[in-house]
Amino acid sequence: MPNDIVRDVLRSRIEKLNSFDKVIETFKDVMLEHRRQVCYGSKIALKHVVTGRFLSCIKGIL
Repeated sequence: MPNDIVRDVLRSRIEKLNSFDKVIETFKDVMLEHRRQVCYGSKIALKHVVTGRFLSCIKGIL
């Protein structure tokens, strides 16, 4: 599935990053590279690894 491809690419690129700014920049780059695979209505949430809390959330989607 296209979502799996985008997720796997993003995961591999941010795996060893330790700067939140670099993570956001990499996220933007991956979304631009794969913009045709990310469909309208796709939901994206950022989860803090240490706390397990979502950094960004729209009420009712999770």
